[in-house]
Amino acid sequence: MKFEKSKGFYPQLKALPSALRHGGYNTGDIVTIETHLGSIRLTKKFFSKLIGDTVTGCFGVADMNDSGVKQTFIETLPFFGHKRYVDKGISVRVQGASLYIDLHVTVVYGVNVATVVESVREKVRYIVEEETDLTVEQVNVYVDKIISD
Repeated sequence: MKFEKSKGFYPQLKALPSALRHGGYNTGDIVTIETHLGSIRLTKKFFSKLIGDTVTGCFGVADMNDSGVKQTFIETLPFFGHKRYVDKGISVRVQGASLYIDLHVTVVYGVNVATVVESVREKVRYIVEEETDLTVEQVNVYVDKIISD
């Protein structure tokens, strides 16, 4: 397996779907692909960083929101409260060779929310599939807040 430098910071991992079908496994929070050269581990932190950078770069998205009790609790802690942690508003689930992604976002008042959501959905799907060659089965975008600019 040959790694090439991509346009971004993430390597392009080619032929992953076949590697997943033939010996890969999911440990719950990490996707591991076994190849004849060794194993490749893609962590949730990797996916969260990739997806978070993609979403916050989309037009009309102001911020990511907490998506669960754990994230809400972390946000209230004084030493995490004012920092942007990597997985804020992002949930990635792996079933077989497919990814299911949930995003919680804040959009800017005055933009077409449906267009922003569709743009985020398509951009996240494209970037994740391009960088990992894994199939993104579903991207759910939840708009939790609308703020004025």
